[in-house]
Amino acid sequence: MFEDKSTYVGETENEIPNGKGTHKAADDSWSYTGMFKDGLMHGYGIMKLPDKIFEGEFNNNKVTGKFKVTNEINGETYEGDIVDTKKHGEGVIKNSRG
Repeated sequence: MFEDKSTYVGETENEIPNGKGTHKAADDSWSYTGMFKDGLMHGYGIMKLPDKIFEGEFNNNKVTGKFKVTNEINGETYEGDIVDTKKHGEGVIKNSRG
């Protein structure tokens, strides 16, 4: 358990998340399942927030690069470039109508 009472289940090295694992908020407001390096989200993973799901290659805890983002409220998906969790550059948006 962490200071914020979040939990981690998975591979560790020297008691620090390294390898595949799942990190969840104590209040279930977010979760991340995927690869960790030195305690940070790093490599392929899926981050679930109350309204969005980010799926892609995380880099030192950053949601920056090529991702698939699903809006859990309206079903819209975006596949493309992301910078700090925001759509940026090339990408394709699909809604319920296609």
